[in-house]
Amino acid sequence: WLNTAKKSNNTVKAEIINMLAGKGDAAAYAPALELLRSNDATARAAVANAAAITGKSEAAPVLIALMNKAGKEEAVAVKNALLLLDSKTVAAPAAAALPTASSSGKAALLDVLGEKAASNEVATVLPYLNSAEMDVKASASGALNKMVGPANLATLFPLLSSATNATDLKNAQGIVTSAVNGIADPAQRSTVLQNQFSATPATQKAAFYPVLSGVGGKAELQTMVKEFGYKNKKKKKAAIDAFAGWKNGEAASELARLVAENKTSATAPLLNEAIKKQIAAVKKTKKKKY
Repeated sequence: WLNTAKKSNNTVKAEIINMLAGKGDAAAYAPALELLRSNDATARAAVANAAAITGKSEAAPVLIALMNKAGKEEAVAVKNALLLLDSKTVAAPAAAALPTASSSGKAALLDVLGEKAASNEVATVLPYLNSAEMDVKASASGALNKMVGPANLATLFPLLSSATNATDLKNAQGIVTSAVNGIADPAQRSTVLQNQFSATPATQKAAFYPVLSGVGGKAELQTMVKEFGYKNKKKKKAAIDAFAGWKNGEAASELARLVAENKTSATAPLLNEAIKKQIAAVKKTKKKKY
């Protein structure tokens, strides 16, 4: 087969390499490496997985180097290949390659760091939340959701007040929620969240609402009820949105009470929509238990 591959065009050569790699034949690595170093982007993408399977850690530097000029399709192929390798092999080199990678390469490398839950690289990934390239920004946000933990909270909480647009704020809210949910003890989780919320200026508290709803808890729910009680219309709407998205439908009972108490108010339609979403969340949560 290797002799046949040598005489074949790149398309056939890639098929032979993939066939051999699928059988676990280490001999496929040398021709795969040859194609990875060729100028044929389609062939490089075609054998990326084969190179990872047969070359293992040896293939990582070669694959990561391709991200410097990779277009979208090649970047995705290389990403999938890197995901076949263990975290220790790819996390640090992938992070180190970010500055010189193409736009598609950056997004793919960020995806790899996220899938590998590379918690040691949180500080490396954070700046990419501010990328002007939307694919890179989205990948950074998605990656951080899987990378962050309680140890990162001091760095993450300020993101809620520094976000300058709706996309950045939503990303920050999701990332902070993931980090807070990493606190295993419910009481400690609530204490950390309540303390931070109390320390947040009144004008910035609304940015915190989705974090409260994403973490859940009785104390957090009562905090949101109090926030709903303020007369500020924007705050009320933000509070209702938080109730609507409350974790596991835990706000359904509280919303039922608020609906009954606000039948003739301007917020009645929003509250009715919110309770519908919470009832649906309750049903979905119950199904997951069985």
